[in-house]
This record gives sequence, C-alpha cells and structure tokens, in this order.
Amino acid sequence: MYKKSKPNSEIYQLAIKKANVDVTKIIAIEDSENGYISAVNVGIRCIRVNPKERNMFHFLENIWKNLELLKKAM
Repeated sequence: MYKKSKPNSEIYQLAIKKANVDVTKIIAIEDSENGYISAVNVGIRCIRVNPKERNMFHFLENIWKNLELLKKAM
C-alpha cells in the first residue's frame, strides 16, 4: 500500500521494486497530468492520453503513434 497519491512517485517506486524490472524497460500510460509527472519523476517513459477520448479506435491509434515516436527516439 502507498501513503501518498500522485504526483508523488511512491506508487511507481513500489511497483518497480515489486516487479523487479529495470526502469528503462517500462512505459507508463497515464490519463492525467499528476500521473504523468509521477511516472516521469522516477525515470519512466510515459505516454499521456486524453481522458476524454471516448472512441477506443482513436485511443489505441494515439498510443500506437506515441510508441512509434518512442521507438525512433531510442
């Protein structure tokens, strides 16, 4: 359990520790500014999505575009 909510990064730190995964291998998908800040503050690459997006096709398309941009940046 964690004590502080986002943008405090405690929840991400706990998840990284429990999963025993290198932070460079993680991509977070967040729909809020606080969530985005929380992920980025611990070194996690993060895709920010629009929480008002109701159309699942557009939602997935936007994630795919962001993943492609991340691949190019690596």
